[in-house]
Amino acid sequence: MARTTVPVNVVGYGAGTAEGAGTTADVANGMQVSLKGVKTRKVFFRVTNTAGSTPTVTVRQGAAKIGSPDHAAWKSYAGDLVLAAAASGSIVFTIDPARHMQDDQTIQLDFSAGFVGAVFAYTLPPQA
Repeated sequence: MARTTVPVNVVGYGAGTAEGAGTTADVANGMQVSLKGVKTRKVFFRVTNTAGSTPTVTVRQGAAKIGSPDHAAWKSYAGDLVLAAAASGSIVFTIDPARHMQDDQTIQLDFSAGFVGAVFAYTLPPQA
């Protein structure tokens, strides 16, 4: 099955951004955040976990291929990033697209069994 896409919200400088409800975590198929057309590579996430357990969120290592867009994931040698999501809590984290970018300019997230929650993705606007 195809991964569920999480929209990217641009957080303005000196301005608030409405957060919304997030995108429900898709444990079965995983999720992706598309960075196509995004003018900055400063990306951060907020993941909420409403389960009473402490499952994990995995940000997959990228594809390090010469000739891929922007030489995606030239730091992929660092592997996956695995984070524990506290029971009934949330985590906020940044990622390095040079480690996690796929050939199609997406970032892929997977969840361990039992994860219940939502994903929010943010980026900063390019500096003027």
